[in-house]
Amino acid sequence: MESVERGQAGLEQTVRTIESLNPRAEAAGRKEIQAKEELDEAIGISSEAAIRADEADSFYLFRRAELDSRLLFGRYESYVESSTAESRANRFLAECKITDRDLPAIEQADLALLKARSALDVARPSVEFEALDSVAVQINGVMRTLARGERDSLPIAQNNELIVDSRLALRITSGVAVEQLESELENQVRRVGSLASQFALDPIDPIGDARRQLVRRAVELQALQSARNAKSQALQDFSLIEELVGKLDQARNLVETFLAGRDPGLPDPPELEDAEIYRRDAFQARDQASRNLDSKRVFFEAMREERQEATREIGELKSVTRDAELRLHEDLKRLDASRQLVSDEQLAQLCAIAEQGHLAAVTKLDEANQKLSTFQPDELELRRQNAKAVDKRHRDEEKVLIARQSELRGSLSSLGDQDLQDAANAAEGELEVVRTAHAKMERDAGAAQLLFETFERHREKLRLAYVEPYSEEIHRLARIVFGTQTQIEIDPSNLSIVARTKDGVTVPYASLSTGAREQLGIIARLACARLVGRKVDSPAGESTQGTPKNDGEYGASDIGVPLIFDDALGHSDHERLGSLGVVLDSVGRQVQVIVLTADRARFDKVGNATFVSLN
Repeated sequence: MESVERGQAGLEQTVRTIESLNPRAEAAGRKEIQAKEELDEAIGISSEAAIRADEADSFYLFRRAELDSRLLFGRYESYVESSTAESRANRFLAECKITDRDLPAIEQADLALLKARSALDVARPSVEFEALDSVAVQINGVMRTLARGERDSLPIAQNNELIVDSRLALRITSGVAVEQLESELENQVRRVGSLASQFALDPIDPIGDARRQLVRRAVELQALQSARNAKSQALQDFSLIEELVGKLDQARNLVETFLAGRDPGLPDPPELEDAEIYRRDAFQARDQASRNLDSKRVFFEAMREERQEATREIGELKSVTRDAELRLHEDLKRLDASRQLVSDEQLAQLCAIAEQGHLAAVTKLDEANQKLSTFQPDELELRRQNAKAVDKRHRDEEKVLIARQSELRGSLSSLGDQDLQDAANAAEGELEVVRTAHAKMERDAGAAQLLFETFERHREKLRLAYVEPYSEEIHRLARIVFGTQTQIEIDPSNLSIVARTKDGVTVPYASLSTGAREQLGIIARLACARLVGRKVDSPAGESTQGTPKNDGEYGASDIGVPLIFDDALGHSDHERLGSLGVVLDSVGRQVQVIVLTADRARFDKVGNATFVSLN
């Protein structure tokens, strides 16, 4: 009876739950339809934005290619013109044989020719004659007719002949001096002719032609350099003219392709600046539409999942209802059979017992409802989603484990025919070898660690042993330079100078003047040079570094390392140079100090200095 009543109650509760879920499923379906409509609208907007972005990009690329084609063509024309000018200049320079170095020789030869002509004109005698009557005269084989009173003159060459009316012949011979001048003139003429032929000059005016060619040569050289500069400027960003031509062809092809594929009736694309703005705005609109599309798609997927979840729950509840109806039918059949076997008194007793169980169940139900009331709907939804995710993860892990189980079964099946004992023995042997190597490595590492720690401890001990003598030596030398009350603060970790205290005023090293820092640097190096000397035996039999005696000097066996200073103490005044001279003289008795300087006066106060000139 109780089972029947419980089944009926459960069935009624399930039916009510299904009825309550139906509005939720319907609402989820409506939201899904709305989300689908918004998604389709977002897809349309995104497609239109993408089309506008592609159009704006094509406008921009067209205007950019148009501008590039104009600029590149201008550079190409400049390159062609410059190449033509370069070829013209190279052609003239190849044909021009004369240079500025050759002009003095041509001028000298031309001047010598003028001098030879002038000298011959001055030295050569002449014969003047006047016709007293009309007469025919043959002069050096040339016939002439002189009218009465006509005069003429004949310069005297080496051999001259004058025949008058074929009746009188006069032969006049010049002297030796004139012959020499004529020979010199012929030599100079041949020399000028040779130079004119050598340099392809005008034989009539070689010196003028040479000067004109040199002027043009200078002009062509300047034109050649200008052409090369123009070619280089035209090929900027390109290594070869073929690359510029290829880029120009690419820009022209893009322009032609755009114009060929565009309807002539459409308005012209905007200019480059406006096209760039239009492109930027279109890209921003496309990106915004894409983000909105992603948001709508996520919302649609969420609504569809919610609708599917509600449908799935209703389906599951309907399945539960069918099972409950079957169980109720079976309980009713068993109830009828029980009533035939049990009396009413026994049934009443059973009902009392069932009533008590019912009261206990009601109490538990109240507790459960009270506990349920403490949870918020959002929290329950989160718990449901989390439980759903955990269930999915467990199912995925179960699939992976089942696949792995099948794989292992296959591997075990394939290994069943092998000698597993031998493999196990071999593995144990390899394990023992590895363990032995590991133990040895551990021992080696321990020994290396111990060795490192020992070296580090002794190194630190030696470093600390240097601090005190180094500090004493620094103070001893510094007080010679800066005064007896000077204190130098030294960093024991790296032996660097931290600060200087003079007359009660402490100044950090970095804040000291350039000269003071340079002087302290020299003092520090001198102190190190005296400390890092040859070792001597102490009275205890230990080998230690040399330490100064009471007077601040080392023994004869305490020889420090040599030092070299290059053009130091350039920022020190005369007084400090004198004090530093005392320091260098004191240290120089045990340490070889070499100073390279262009100003000998800086180190004139070093007592035992030896000056060697490098000139």
